[in-house]
Amino acid sequence: MRDTELPSYYCQKLAALKLCSDELPRKLVGMWHPDFPFMKCRGNVIASIGQSLNMSVHQGIIADQNLKASIEEFVQYPWNAFDRDQGVKKTTHKEIQLMNGMLDTVIGYIEMTYKVTTDWESARRKLEYERKEVRKGYEEVVSI
Repeated sequence: MRDTELPSYYCQKLAALKLCSDELPRKLVGMWHPDFPFMKCRGNVIASIGQSLNMSVHQGIIADQNLKASIEEFVQYPWNAFDRDQGVKKTTHKEIQLMNGMLDTVIGYIEMTYKVTTDWESARRKLEYERKEVRKGYEEVVSI
């Protein structure tokens, strides 16, 4: 990937993560939920957001020092989904708002700084494709 493509790549990657479900089910989420596993209440999505944000800094897309500091705080946040005592602590609305706010901020920064436009429809199609592919794998494991 050329460096000139990186800003668009990160806009699309972060947009797909932003489109993950904000729903907070009352019980541990599994295949019964149509958005599984692309839900912000799940550790895999939280980790992916953090990793994508870190990589955008590492690859020089994010240059603003204040935004870098905010991303570092985000990555270090004590997310309930990573608590060892699962079942007692669940992802909260506040945490979902924190994720959405950070994603909006970084996407907006990249769009303004690099004069790129996020293709939300393309991000939605990519997320739907990935959801179907991942669920196929889960369905195959369950049927064994």
